[in-house]
Amino acid sequence: MATVSHFSDLAFPPDRSMAQSPQPDDDDDLSPADAHALPPLLKAAQDGDAERLQRELLSCGDGGVNALAPGATHSTALHLAAYGGHMDCVAALLAAGAEKDVKNAAGKRAYDYAREQGHLRIAELLLTAPSVAAEQQKQKEEALLAEKAARLRLEESAAAAAEQERHNLALLHAARAGEVDKLRKALGVGGDANCHDRFGQSPLHLAAVSGKIECVQAMLEAGGAADAKNAMGHTPRDVALAKGFAKIAALLLTG
Repeated sequence: MATVSHFSDLAFPPDRSMAQSPQPDDDDDLSPADAHALPPLLKAAQDGDAERLQRELLSCGDGGVNALAPGATHSTALHLAAYGGHMDCVAALLAAGAEKDVKNAAGKRAYDYAREQGHLRIAELLLTAPSVAAEQQKQKEEALLAEKAARLRLEESAAAAAEQERHNLALLHAARAGEVDKLRKALGVGGDANCHDRFGQSPLHLAAVSGKIECVQAMLEAGGAADAKNAMGHTPRDVALAKGFAKIAALLLTG
């Protein structure tokens, strides 16, 4: 049975079911009148009225489930329900997001009151229930890790794109210059056989313009598209013919 000191911790008078316990003095932190003025959610928790508690939970809004009692005690609805041994109310409050590790002015959690009052099932529930604050911290850390991983993927993607761009530029330069060895090297490190410059010229276009048939052959072997069109709508064969490179034009025709 509760003692006066325990009720002083909560600073609320006992339920009628505990009427034999001494009532707090009028000069305590909360008078009996103050106790009757408890917010509806806390009063329902103190009374063990699970049905009324559920109704109040629906209307209390975010954070309301952890509202503190008036006065200097700073007890929550979970403190009151645990003290009174009201399992249904404790379970409902936890399900609604009540923070189990909140300490009142006496430095006690709901678990401490349940244990002291001999409500062992409630104490066990409170001991094993996840902490809302801990869960929120876990979610925050997971979100930060996910954000970091996403940022890393973006950085890696940007780095890969930059490297690809370097290889493509090397390939375009080699094709334009008709340097077959450099062209093969650029292809070997990942140059895209169908990349293009700002004029839509592919490496095969540039190889055709260079007049170096071995470069054209290397580009065809690497998968360069013979029907690719530049910004003017010309294919590699078209530009080869325009330059008078008949053998290259024939090679591009037969592929």
